[in-house]
Amino acid sequence: MEEWEYLVQDPGNTRGRMTLFKQFLHIYWVMKRLLEKALEQAAIEMAELAQGVPNLRRDLRIIQITLEMEDKKLEEI
Repeated sequence: MEEWEYLVQDPGNTRGRMTLFKQFLHIYWVMKRLLEKALEQAAIEMAELAQGVPNLRRDLRIIQITLEMEDKKLEEI
């Protein structure tokens, strides 16, 4: 957060504990970190979904083949 203090002009002190400037930087930094974590989680979930799609297709194909084989057995009976 300290690296941003030099890039934004400090508007001055308030009667509160932190200056408006420090409050702005603190809120900005917290929101930036929350957004970063949310994006990381979304990327992880998307990667898991992408890996699961081929497996899902393979599983569906196996089920389809099994059903076709069962149909053939029923026709024979």
